[in-house]
Amino acid sequence: MNMRISILISLCLVSSNLLPAEVQSPAVKSVRLILPSRPGPVVDNTGKVFTRQVQQRCEAKVVTGGKAPLTVELAVEKGIGAEGYRIEDRQGGGVRIAGNDERGLLYGVGKFLRTSRYDQGGFTAGTWRGTSVPQKPIRGIYFATHFHNFYHDAPVAEVQRYVEDLGLWGYNAIAFWYDMHHFDGADDPKAVAFRERLHAICTTAKRIGLDVVPGVIANESYNDSPAQLRADPSAKRGGWYDCAVCPNKPGGMEYILGVLGGEFDWCADLQPRYVWIWPYDQGGCGCAQCRPWGSNGFLKAAEPVAALARKKLPGA
Repeated sequence: MNMRISILISLCLVSSNLLPAEVQSPAVKSVRLILPSRPGPVVDNTGKVFTRQVQQRCEAKVVTGGKAPLTVELAVEKGIGAEGYRIEDRQGGGVRIAGNDERGLLYGVGKFLRTSRYDQGGFTAGTWRGTSVPQKPIRGIYFATHFHNFYHDAPVAEVQRYVEDLGLWGYNAIAFWYDMHHFDGADDPKAVAFRERLHAICTTAKRIGLDVVPGVIANESYNDSPAQLRADPSAKRGGWYDCAVCPNKPGGMEYILGVLGGEFDWCADLQPRYVWIWPYDQGGCGCAQCRPWGSNGFLKAAEPVAALARKKLPGA
């Protein structure tokens, strides 16, 4: 009998711990969002992401003026820690989300949204309060934008919303690969359309303050690369396309730099923070001058590619 009473008391205590989130934060049908006086484009877009997330998930509306039963204030203030955030009760009522910087604010908004509730009754603000600062300076994901997978074929708007979700979860870098073997040169209409797709996805990342990271293979090229410059396939590892170029053949390295330089020109307005130069998969060459590829031919190709990237993409 005593054990039964003890179990019942324990269950009541556990249940009571769950009640405050339901009782103290009633569902509301409207939320007033307050931005900093001079928000800047990244903070402004973070506010738009907040609005879209709330209004898509429940019947509540987000307003920026007038009165509402819940106020959410966004702020940027130094001292929290790089890319960190603090969520606290707001003076006068509501919730205040402060980021150490623009990214920190985005991540704080993500935490608040994840700890909140959405249902037919409206929006119920989460009760989590505290400070969080990421441990790692680079938190990225690679979009394998080829082979007709989700990143390659899904509606652009759907991928853009996914990018926003990644930002809310704390990612700060989106890497992608513009796989050239699909196309007969940079002017191939399919290549032009695909670059437009990639640009739209990457622009979404930049709008909310994330870095974009173009990935290139050190000796890649389009499907129409000159036959006399093509690499020896005996070094292939993983996938292989005949259009790869040997950096040791006369004119080979110049051709590679022309092709990849065109890609760097195309993505310059995205201001990439990093460039990822990859040796394998479709890359490689097995000729006597390139063997072993990983410690010989790859380095011969990667060093001038890196120098070109620094020249064409200042800050990368």
